[in-house]
Amino acid sequence: MRFASSSATTFAVALALVLNAALANAASHDVVPVKIDILSAWDGLNTHKRTDIHIRRNAKGEYVSNIGSISPESVDDLVSAARASPLPVPNLANLGIDDKWLEARSHPTDFERRMEGRAPNQIALYAEQFTDKGIIQKDIENLYRSMHTDDWPLLRITITFDDHSTIVWESDSQNAFMLPWVRTIDKNYERNYNANISRAIARLLPTDAANGHRFSPTALESELTTRRMYEIADGWNIMDVENRDPVGLNALRANFDIKQAQISDRNYVSSEANGADLPVGQLTLDAELHRRGTSPADISLELPFSSRIEGVREFDEKIVRYEALLSSMPWLVQALHADATANANLVYMDDPSQNPDLTAKIVYVNDASLNAATLAAFRADMHAGGNDRLADDVAAVLDDAILLNTGHWTSQAVWIVLPDRRTILWRYGSQDKLLNWQASSIKSRPCNGPQILEHYCSGAVISADGKLVP
Repeated sequence: MRFASSSATTFAVALALVLNAALANAASHDVVPVKIDILSAWDGLNTHKRTDIHIRRNAKGEYVSNIGSISPESVDDLVSAARASPLPVPNLANLGIDDKWLEARSHPTDFERRMEGRAPNQIALYAEQFTDKGIIQKDIENLYRSMHTDDWPLLRITITFDDHSTIVWESDSQNAFMLPWVRTIDKNYERNYNANISRAIARLLPTDAANGHRFSPTALESELTTRRMYEIADGWNIMDVENRDPVGLNALRANFDIKQAQISDRNYVSSEANGADLPVGQLTLDAELHRRGTSPADISLELPFSSRIEGVREFDEKIVRYEALLSSMPWLVQALHADATANANLVYMDDPSQNPDLTAKIVYVNDASLNAATLAAFRADMHAGGNDRLADDVAAVLDDAILLNTGHWTSQAVWIVLPDRRTILWRYGSQDKLLNWQASSIKSRPCNGPQILEHYCSGAVISADGKLVP
């Protein structure tokens, strides 16, 4: 028995040694990358650029390519990143963003021009938000959901190992590091926000490679600071108005929430009202207001500004009349609510943060909803359509008529509501539905002259009880 036990022990030890040797031998012969192919291409504005890199492992174990010798470390970095567990969401640490990185860029160089002449509280607002990791994480996630037109990149890497297995990652992202990388495994679409893949690719790309600029160390910094400035713009601009006329802004705040407000010389609201850009002129307060409580529509406001906001008291008096008129039309109130609800379900370019405000808006410029300039534009459109009489009807009640915008920022409709509760469809864009009516049921024609978001002119009249007049 003693001999048997000793033999068993000896056998177990020998077996363990054999297994360990086998494992060590397997580890020393792990799959080796023998071929790496990188395709980087770009199309946009009738321009095309393409870079192809082909890396091969020769008999000496060296990596050679069509662009020259490749260091083993560069290959190891790419393979290691490509084989790592995917990151399903952007990760600040993986992107190289920590407290020190944020603090160093809270007043970035490319932002200094926009800082000129700004008040200390505005500068502090930007710095405070740019150093908040929670805010920056949301910005990063929104950034990598965004896109723009006329810029179509593609980058694909294919790594082939000596056992003929492959790893493939590709991206068509326009943003820094070209994140996310994507692949399909067993019909499952997988996103990967691992910036280490991007860094490894960047070390292999020639300096003039297609899409090379997207891997620049400053690319993410530029996109992120621009993104934060975009997100902070409303608060920044409202702060500027408050710095310049706190009394006037507080007068508006007595009854309204200030959704947007800025001092401008571009006359944004009246430009939209007339369908054409106006020349640079007197400074104005351009604002979007939402009445606290119940109101059928928000307000696009433009008031003169010198050293203070002018015309606030007159606006307060007139806007109550306008809101009362709209509220006295049940069909219109219901239609505006339904329109806003439908538009609120839209997501612009897969990025919820890009969704514009989609509620209907009463336009108010200087001292009324409609003014002489707006009437002139309306009259020209109606004359072109042989409907001068309708323009005369509007002219007769100009001070009491309402200019109303519906739809959303990529396609809106402009209506005129008269004191007798008739509603005129003036212009509209590419939407299929116009409140309660399909666009195909509305008589219209292409507008003459410049337009912004409205391409068709109508002159269709809706009766006081919400019926389309034949």
